Amino acid sequence: MVIFKFAFALIGGLACALAFWLQYMNRKAASWPAADGVIIKSELEDSASDGDSSVRITYRYTVNGRDFESSQFSFTAVGNDLPAKKRRVAQYPVGQHAQVYYDPQKPTTAVLERGDSLLWLGILATGLIFIVVALMLL
Repeated sequence: MVIFKFAFALIGGLACALAFWLQYMNRKAASWPAADGVIIKSELEDSASDGDSSVRITYRYTVNGRDFESSQFSFTAVGNDLPAKKRRVAQYPVGQHAQVYYDPQKPTTAVLERGDSLLWLGILATGLIFIVVALMLL
C-alpha cells in the first residue's frame, strides 16, 4: 500500500511541476522577439509503441546572423485527435515562411506559437487529484 501511496504522490507532484513549468514558459514566451523562419519538416509521425501519431514540425530561423533549428512547436498541447493533428500539419507546410519566437537569452529555445493556454490548469488539477488520492491511501 505504501508503494501505491508513494507512486500516486510522485505522479501528482510531477504533474503539478509540469503544469507550473508550462505556465511559466508560456508567460515568458509572450515577450520573446520574433525572427523570420522557414518550415523544413511538417508531418505526422507514427509511434512504434502505441500506434498513435504525433505532429512533427521542424523549422529553421536566424538570430544575429546565426542559424538555428528547432522542433518545439509551443508550450501548449496540440489536440490529440487525428483531425486536429492533420490541421496543424497543413497549417505549416514545408517551405512556408513563419514567425519564430525565440528566447533572447538562449536563442536555441524557440516556438512557432506562443500564448496562454488553459492546458496547465488541467494538468495541475490532475496532479492535485493524484496527491489527494495518495493522502487518502492510509
